[in-house]
Amino acid sequence: MSSVGYRLVDGFDVTFPTLGETAELVLGKFAAALAADPDAARRKPDSMVEEMRKRVHVESQSEFDMLVEEARLV
Repeated sequence: MSSVGYRLVDGFDVTFPTLGETAELVLGKFAAALAADPDAARRKPDSMVEEMRKRVHVESQSEFDMLVEEARLV
């Protein structure tokens, strides 16, 4: 924390709180990261694509698949 404690949490005004002044924010981020389910996070984009694909007309699904693959590569 000594190397980043003086960085502003948000904005550019020196009146805004620094990371060192808002330890609860940093600790909250750590707690959220520890509680997160990485497998669920990896599955979420796939389930979103499946839901969107259902809305695409059958004749356009191959183009949709190609565009999704291109987006994933980028």
